[in-house]
Amino acid sequence: MPISKVNKSNCWERWNQGLITATNVGGLNIESTGQPQILANLAANRGINAIRLWFAWGNDYTLSPSDFITIAKEGWDTPTLNALGKLPLATIAKQVDHILDVCESLGLGVIFTLDFFKTEGDRLWVDKVAGDDYPLATTALDMQDKLTQFWVATANRWKTRQAVIGYDILNEPAPSQTMSFADLNAHPTMNWPGLASKIAAAIRTQALDTATPLVVQGIYWGGPNGLGIFYDGMAGTATPNKWLVQDAKVVYSFHFYEPGEVTQQGVANWCYEGLGLTYPVGTRWRWYWYNGQITSAKLEPFNTATDMATNCQIALSFKQKYNVPIFVGEFSHLDPYFDINSTLNPADTRISEVNEDDYHRQVTSITADGNTVTVNVENISWALFGWQKQVQDRGAGGFNFGVTNAATTAQLQQWQDNGIDINPYFTNTVLLTVKPIPGSPEADAVNALNIVDQPVKITRIDSKYVFTASKPVTTVARRALATKANGEMYFPAVATLSIKPATSATAMNASRVAFATDVISMCQKSRLSWSWHADDLNTGGFVGWRAGPAVNNVMRQAAMGRRLYK
Repeated sequence: MPISKVNKSNCWERWNQGLITATNVGGLNIESTGQPQILANLAANRGINAIRLWFAWGNDYTLSPSDFITIAKEGWDTPTLNALGKLPLATIAKQVDHILDVCESLGLGVIFTLDFFKTEGDRLWVDKVAGDDYPLATTALDMQDKLTQFWVATANRWKTRQAVIGYDILNEPAPSQTMSFADLNAHPTMNWPGLASKIAAAIRTQALDTATPLVVQGIYWGGPNGLGIFYDGMAGTATPNKWLVQDAKVVYSFHFYEPGEVTQQGVANWCYEGLGLTYPVGTRWRWYWYNGQITSAKLEPFNTATDMATNCQIALSFKQKYNVPIFVGEFSHLDPYFDINSTLNPADTRISEVNEDDYHRQVTSITADGNTVTVNVENISWALFGWQKQVQDRGAGGFNFGVTNAATTAQLQQWQDNGIDINPYFTNTVLLTVKPIPGSPEADAVNALNIVDQPVKITRIDSKYVFTASKPVTTVARRALATKANGEMYFPAVATLSIKPATSATAMNASRVAFATDVISMCQKSRLSWSWHADDLNTGGFVGWRAGPAVNNVMRQAAMGRRLYK
């Protein structure tokens, strides 16, 4: 059982006190026949009092974007099959009923979450264009109306259920990362506060649901700076605020994955090389968007809950000014050893959700001078260690930083001020594996590299990686240009490169515990509610996000009321 039960009747008080302690649950198939019964386990092991339930995947219960448009038009109890053609939407609604039944028996609140139509250029923000294959809504305003009616249908279906404590109306919205907040809020379709207010009004007046709080995230994919979209005073003006969502029960929300190379290491191309990085990080090189432009590019420490609060200052100032509840709807730290006990392949502990044809980096050439190996790789991470190009040189982007334990922030800043190159200090120790393309003429030369699972340090230098291997290697030249079927010229790969963490599983576990402790400490100190990402078992989400016993214990201690900060 959760330590502190939550329901619709008491949730608004708990939201305001920052006492919602939750976890994200990805699969609509949880608690169904033949699936793990995880909610009682989560309540007992983490002490949570809520779940953030995603309307998305879940085996046969999976919902797709077109399903939400159908629900907006026909309601949840329609006999129409879901987009997979597996189950009627009415059956999926009954599965949601069952999840709510279980949660009510356990004293768990449920926050419904929608994760479609959200990104820059998506149909929610811009009109249909020629060649666009999205026939169900032709304009941004059409899509926004469908989103509104989806939430009306959802409120109509479940507004009386005591377990429902929030509607998280759009996960990580990102209408634009280059327009100012003022321009966004004056735009006919990109005005996110205006759309959120429209959805709120429809839920209250059409569905007659005045009790369920709305959870509304800021832009920039839910990052803490994105809450500035609701706060015109953040720009330094004296104009009375007019951008707050027009509703009496709004929980404002942001997500926290800083620093990304640590928390999301290996899960995608942009931070694939982060495997093995640990928190505390020492110093990071920080770039971030605020009010339509990159406003910070500096070295800063990132080692404590206080450093995290500095990173979240815009969100915390917003809470202080308006005295509104704030919810850290997602925070997590990936575990690169998530499958270490796998019976299928216990030696393969890499994380990767990189596309199948790019699971490994594609190596175009390898050169060597003794033990120094230079590897040219396609699709290298755009946010890697020690990138120090100026904003005007690197083009558009949002969060480009490195991490290092090699020197203090003060030392690095002094060296940089004195014109000393600090790029070499942003490095990471990993295990390198280079494998030949099967049947390629370079196979013998690649095999002779002798750098399979060798500990190496990676430093980003232009478009190359320079490795210092433990053994001398031979040279593998770039292949000759080839032509694709569409006439495009390209260099075929000569080998693949993959990375494993050199950091021990014990050290990585300590890193995850320290990160979770400091995030929750920041939340406790500022009275923010929080939700770990994601569930304890792989029921639809990526299993590498799971908390594990040690992190579970941190969350349970916090849920019991123990103050984690000093």
